[in-house]
Amino acid sequence: MNRPHLSLLTVFLIVTFDQMFGQQKDFGKARIVYSTQAMNQVDVKRGIKYHDTPNVSLAFDIYYPPNKDETTLLPAVIFVFGYPDSVIQKNLGVKLKDMGAYSSWCELIASSGVAAIAYETSEPEKNIKEIFNYITANSQKIMINPGRICIWSCSGNVPTALSLLASDLKIKCGVFFYGFMIEPPGNNKASEVAKKVGFVYPELLKNPELLRWDVPTLVVKAGKDNVPNIQPTIDNYISQALAHNSPIQFINYSTGQHAFDILDNNDESREIIKRTIHFIKYHLQ
Repeated sequence: MNRPHLSLLTVFLIVTFDQMFGQQKDFGKARIVYSTQAMNQVDVKRGIKYHDTPNVSLAFDIYYPPNKDETTLLPAVIFVFGYPDSVIQKNLGVKLKDMGAYSSWCELIASSGVAAIAYETSEPEKNIKEIFNYITANSQKIMINPGRICIWSCSGNVPTALSLLASDLKIKCGVFFYGFMIEPPGNNKASEVAKKVGFVYPELLKNPELLRWDVPTLVVKAGKDNVPNIQPTIDNYISQALAHNSPIQFINYSTGQHAFDILDNNDESREIIKRTIHFIKYHLQ
């Protein structure tokens, strides 16, 4: 089979050529494998500018639950990104917030009664903090409770999300799917992958003691993940969390592949997605 040349990032995102051409011919549009009727009823407010300068204008979208109470501030899930949009657009032709995976996750979360936020980004570490600052300053305007925030991240985006646990931001819980986490001592392979494919690996992650270990986290590991160097970082994070007696929930999806939530269309994937929604609602409500 003749196949067009794909960049290293594209190969990383779709894991293998066979997945790209056999399962998902347009990875940017692929949606998660679980859906509900209520997802079609969410209210989406798009294009809320949180960073607006002469050189760069960035916005985010909020997915609100159907028939939301206009007098009550809502808990929210923020989908944290570690790639700049320019990298993703070059390879997939779409911004992160507009990928089918994220828009469908946002719809699902909103349909469960929790708001969901996805955003444009050019400088991931800086922009996510700007998002938190905007929510705090404009909570009444956008009807989001800044004290009830969950962060959700996957794959190469996870290091940026994980680094937020070293900040003073009000984070109630975190969800991390098949992502780069904490490198084992003396290992810098994840950092090297980050430089090659364009995601951020914050330097502070090399000192796990800087993180808050009291934040409840849900970690899902894909047992058949063949993206190089991810698995040891997840294993090390789990070990660190247990050593700190952290309130962690861990799911080892032994037959799951990288991006299982869009690639593995089976009951086990759907059950993990449903368990994730339960985890989020439990800790936010």
